[in-house]
Formats: sequence, structure tokens, C-alpha cells
Amino acid sequence: LTYPHANKLHALARNLPLEALVLESDAPDMVGAAHRYQRNSPAYLPEVLAKLSELRGQEQELLAAQTTRNAFGVLGLEDG
Repeated sequence: LTYPHANKLHALARNLPLEALVLESDAPDMVGAAHRYQRNSPAYLPEVLAKLSELRGQEQELLAAQTTRNAFGVLGLEDG
């Protein structure tokens, strides 16, 4: 999502319902644009969130809360 020319992925991120999105880091592979040629880390997840916020024009706090709820649902866990 963080690569500038990932146009198809950017369009998906903008247009999918928020309830359909979760955030992930793809660690240890597929590192984000700012860390090319390095080992990926979940510590870079805020960069994915920032890009999603930019693409959707929504606050990071809102996106973080909803994508966390979505992840809990996918994993069959109770939220909070």
C-alpha cells in the first residue's frame, strides 16, 4: 500500500467498505516503500495506517479502531 505506483491497491483501499479492511505488515516479507531491501517488521504498521488514512481521507484513529475490530472478527476473537 505504501508504494507510490500501487495504483490498483490504492483504488481498492479507497473504495472497499471500511468493514472489509484489516491492516497487516506482511512481516517479515514484502516490506513497505520506506524500508526497501530491509527485513519487514510489524513496527512499520503505522506507516500502512498513515497511507490508508491519506488515501481514504479519514482520521487514523477511526481507521485503527475499525480495522482492529475487523481483525478481531476475522480471527474469531472478542473485541476488547
